[in-house]
Amino acid sequence: MKHIILRTFMGIAGTAMLFAACNNDDGDAGALRATPLQLATQMDAPQTRASANNTWDGGEQVMVSIDNAAATSFTVAADKTTLTPATPIYWTLATQSLTARAWYPAAWTMQADQSTAAKLQEADFLFAPTTGTLSGSGSGEIAPLKSGSADTYTALLIPRDMTAANFIRVAIGSEDYYYKPASGEANLAAGSSYTYNILVKKTGLDVTVVNNGAQWAAGSNDTVTAVPLVLKLILASTGAGAFVSGNSTTATITAAAERNGNSVAIGANPVTWTVINSSITAAWWGDSGGRSRTSGAMNGLAWGTTPISLHGYEDTRTNMSGVVGSGGGGGTGSAYASPDTGATATLTDIVGSRQVELRAEVTINGETYAGATTINFGNGPLSEFKRAPNGSKNWANAGSNCGDAGNPNNTGYQPSTKLPRQEQLQAVAGSGNGGRQGAAHAAGWRDDTNDSGWFLYWIGEANGTGNARVVNLGDGGTGWISVSNDIPVAVCVP
Repeated sequence: MKHIILRTFMGIAGTAMLFAACNNDDGDAGALRATPLQLATQMDAPQTRASANNTWDGGEQVMVSIDNAAATSFTVAADKTTLTPATPIYWTLATQSLTARAWYPAAWTMQADQSTAAKLQEADFLFAPTTGTLSGSGSGEIAPLKSGSADTYTALLIPRDMTAANFIRVAIGSEDYYYKPASGEANLAAGSSYTYNILVKKTGLDVTVVNNGAQWAAGSNDTVTAVPLVLKLILASTGAGAFVSGNSTTATITAAAERNGNSVAIGANPVTWTVINSSITAAWWGDSGGRSRTSGAMNGLAWGTTPISLHGYEDTRTNMSGVVGSGGGGGTGSAYASPDTGATATLTDIVGSRQVELRAEVTINGETYAGATTINFGNGPLSEFKRAPNGSKNWANAGSNCGDAGNPNNTGYQPSTKLPRQEQLQAVAGSGNGGRQGAAHAAGWRDDTNDSGWFLYWIGEANGTGNARVVNLGDGGTGWISVSNDIPVAVCVP
């Protein structure tokens, strides 16, 4: 909300005050013995100068014209109540009547730039006509004085009627908004103060007239109630739900700016996008025997629409920078892409069951808009598992740990073991031989006992000849090994 306070010029006094020190004791009817003319200063009911403290300072030079003769300079005395001419002026008759006009300063032009207190003082003009008023015409712009934190502007104007004219202009970026007063809203009169509350909307100016011609009185202050400026950046996200083919999901976040409830175009202004926090609380997240993960780790999340691809260990990542697979153990991949700088950003996740807090900020015409939102990514391939892996074991012990020991002499998948199926493990393995994006590596799952980067994991399938199938989480490849082998890792399904 902008506040405009407009004041009109006012007089030294409504009429010039003339006092004669008369002495007619000698009986001369019209004679006046060497009596000087004195003028007194007073505030006009009780009007004042715009930018001083309602008093004269003393020493000011006031111009006075008597009976329309050439103006004479008078000085405001130290007592601040009388004016003394540079050359004495004398009465000639006790019954003499004089007409005077006074003004200050001696030389004055309308100041277009009133943007500082000193410049506002220079724009001040006082006058004391016996008849007539000061008024003006023509066009031009005045740069007002800004004060306070509520965008309050003050200017001095010549009295005139501004009805239906382009009275106040507000520039927002490349857009100009004009206030054209209705009848009676801006008929500027001398010695008056006018206050306008202005709310800038996309469709134009919303103007409230607070003081319409109130007397500008000595010592008076204009009280303006500030309306807080509300800048918002509203973020809306779509697409963060179901995983595409079980591999990943991409959220699209769009920012929209509002100023006091009105839409503001972001245009080419760069938007700064930041992931504030990521949270995963699922039991399959992290593995004390692998790469332990905090609930706030951002592994598996990347800017853009291309999902991360992992084939091995990756250290815990607490921000959105760095290189995929950093931390050793055979992890590889591309960089985590930089965030978009436009009004739309995208985030892609390969893990799922993740809540992300996102913030965006943009500066438009010198004003900063900011907003935040929460994105909930749907269940990913890891949601098929009951918990994180629980160590390397032979096939029977792996089954007993999750369900039952199974029967290696039977063929096919045995659900009672609660060991995963082949497709469940390949869905969280790295790409290459049937694997996907490597969600298990983003979750920090351990390698097998050999710690060679093969990541062999048991599935609940036997071939009837003492062998069971394993999946290599490095690339999704499969093979058969003896059920007595205790190298592969056991992980359970519900």
